[in-house]
Amino acid sequence: MAETGKKIDWSDKCYQEMLVYQRKSAIHTVNRDRIAEWYGLRPGMTMVDVGCGLGFLGLSYWSYFGSGGHYVGIDESADLLSKARQASRKWADGGKATFVSGDAYSLPLDDNSADGAICQTLLMHLKHPDKALKEMIRIVKPGGVVICQEPDNLTVRLALPNWSLPPMNMDDLLLREEVVLRCYFGRLKLGLGDERIGAQVFHMMLQEGLVDVDVRISEYAPRLHPPYTDEREQTQLEMLRKQHLDDNRRKALQERDKETFLAGGGEVGDWERYIALGDRLLEQLRQQIEDGEYHYCNAYPFYYVRGCKPGAK
Repeated sequence: MAETGKKIDWSDKCYQEMLVYQRKSAIHTVNRDRIAEWYGLRPGMTMVDVGCGLGFLGLSYWSYFGSGGHYVGIDESADLLSKARQASRKWADGGKATFVSGDAYSLPLDDNSADGAICQTLLMHLKHPDKALKEMIRIVKPGGVVICQEPDNLTVRLALPNWSLPPMNMDDLLLREEVVLRCYFGRLKLGLGDERIGAQVFHMMLQEGLVDVDVRISEYAPRLHPPYTDEREQTQLEMLRKQHLDDNRRKALQERDKETFLAGGGEVGDWERYIALGDRLLEQLRQQIEDGEYHYCNAYPFYYVRGCKPGAK
């Protein structure tokens, strides 16, 4: 099959909302202080956020480097940059926040011009993540830090769900696993990125000559349990409702998944069986949420990877 996969338009309302609630789920105050210290963030730094979207990383880490510092958000979407610029007026106190249009493969910044470069859920969407990493390294000063926060979504999707929905039989479980794997390899074939990139970034940084390379995994486990009063549970519930219970959005995401499934060698009949299985589970999910009975808990391997550019600070 030809490489016809389309890039996600993150300026679309659906995907903009995903930018918000998925990032709320990925970074948590429970470990942010320790992560920021481990990164070596300090007041007065110039930090470049590649693929900044709505500027969520600036908001998240501003208190650690923003006093006298400079945040530079780079993204291809003019709409996202405009909204991020407007939002930054509320959080970029005591320093400077700049937003620039640019391509991750060719950043519009000089060599050795920043104290650090950071990205989140960027590399997973790129056909050539190594090129983006090289660019991040290029713009960082010797001794500066390069940070990548990326997931391993494949492991999440292959895991047996711990939830209150009825157990699936063996045939349904095997069908589900096949669809997940075919979608994964289909994404690779179409050049839409690698959803398990998080586990690979450590090696990528070492290959590019970075030093003091290390990796952490988020200690947060997504979970839901009635009556869903915790703020993080509210975020998870919002994700469920918008991504799975909204019929229009669910069908749009299914069409995208179908393309990658077929590109990965899947057959239309199997896809139709998978959708029928999903529809049955969806009705049960909808009813359990309405009745306040739905619960789940699962691991989410989200990687924080840090490396330093060789040279004196």
